[in-house]
Amino acid sequence: MRHADDWYKNSVVYQIYPRSFMDSDGDGVGDLAGIVSRLEYLAELDVDAIWLSPIYTSPMADFGYDVANYRDIDPTFGTLADFDAMVTKAHALGIKVMMDLIPNHTSDRHAWFFDSRSSKDSSKRDWYIWKDPKDDGSPPNNWQSVFGGPSWTFDERTGQYYLHSFLKEQPDLNWANPHVQEAIREIIRFWCRRGVDGLRVDAILFTSKDQGFRDNPQPQHGPDVLAEEFETAFSHGVGEHLPEYIRVLSDTVKEFPGRWLVLEAYPDKGDPAGYAQLYEYLDNEVAAPFYFAFLGAIDGWTKAKFQTFIDGYQAELPAGAFPAYVMGNHDMTRLASRAGSHAPAAAVALLTMPGVKFVYYGEELGMQDVHMPKSRMLDPSNVSRDPERTPMQWSPDRHAGFTTGQPWLPVASDYRTLNVQSLSDDPASMLNLYRRLLKLHRTEPALNRGSYVPYESGHSQVFAFARVHDGDSVYVFVNPARKSATVQTPWTRATLLLTSRMDRD
Repeated sequence: MRHADDWYKNSVVYQIYPRSFMDSDGDGVGDLAGIVSRLEYLAELDVDAIWLSPIYTSPMADFGYDVANYRDIDPTFGTLADFDAMVTKAHALGIKVMMDLIPNHTSDRHAWFFDSRSSKDSSKRDWYIWKDPKDDGSPPNNWQSVFGGPSWTFDERTGQYYLHSFLKEQPDLNWANPHVQEAIREIIRFWCRRGVDGLRVDAILFTSKDQGFRDNPQPQHGPDVLAEEFETAFSHGVGEHLPEYIRVLSDTVKEFPGRWLVLEAYPDKGDPAGYAQLYEYLDNEVAAPFYFAFLGAIDGWTKAKFQTFIDGYQAELPAGAFPAYVMGNHDMTRLASRAGSHAPAAAVALLTMPGVKFVYYGEELGMQDVHMPKSRMLDPSNVSRDPERTPMQWSPDRHAGFTTGQPWLPVASDYRTLNVQSLSDDPASMLNLYRRLLKLHRTEPALNRGSYVPYESGHSQVFAFARVHDGDSVYVFVNPARKSATVQTPWTRATLLLTSRMDRD
């Protein structure tokens, strides 16, 4: 499976937040050499690929999502030579490498933007979105930044406003300009030629703007919830040119066999049908959207929710499409903080699904969000994401073995017991559950290639399904209740492959 051109369609991808994974030089910030030093751990964990949050040259206003140079590595993390060494070692261990692609915006310190803001006559003026003020000097429309406040900043030099859907240090690129599209295509080619196997595409919906730049409807909810601000940020324009822009990306990736895209996209309708509709915009052979609605199955934990969010989504998927399931990432409250004691059952549900499964670093340990005093908060968003970005917990040593220096964010207080070294020795630990799940995913054809078949458990609280391949079936039962349940089964004899109650295995 690892070596097929469509390896990604049934893969497990491990997301690394590089600042927090492993620090090799004692400056308190994770780096590429640190990742290299832990690749054997990931190979032993049995993941198919790693995805790195941004490592491009950046002033770090938004911790790498403000790119100043798409073709180089920020010195915080290392050099291009360090990156090449990481890819070489990862590939030697059978691990694919994915990177973040940020196509909607750059840093305001990118050479393109320096050129664009230098003059209205600049050849790159139209690479970004510039508009005249209204007659009273106010912004061109009422669009709001995801991080709060107007999404327009006035530039004294040329007397116009530029658009930024996020921070003012992150001006939006003008995707209506074919030169911008070609520039992004060349960036994709640069990294694919360097050995990158896939790209996670950031904020793809924002690339498609309402070309009339009309006012948005007034938000129906308070402005202090990040997800709600996403809704108001792109009320107009989404879908108008989005299929065209996604095709630019997917056509470029298809120039390199075995490469693919996963898209960060929040449809207007956040239900299974809304997410499935995104596939109308995609090349289903090489692209899939994250299924963020799957998170809703975890919150509240009922059989009905699972059936809505999973059975419903599988039924909505177009023929030939593959899903991309996720339970946590660098923007979301950690899985163990949301699921609590049900985190093991959530892991079973996630890692037995068809399609791509994403594991956020530390989920395999049961890491939770860390309380963050205001004095330590660094995230520029109005809903701090620092709690889910804290250092990986490797050992009971000082700073959890992450660094010999002062970590950039506080380490969790439970690191002395909740760490890779300690959990490795406990056969009933979350870490060993993940290891066994990932081994099953690798070795059981029904779990890595099988179709998804809904199954009625016969119990009001137990969600169930089967994975079927060449006449073999693996049945999965997810029990969100705190007590044992009796379920109906279609067999008279069966082999128990795994239970999240490790003491009963």
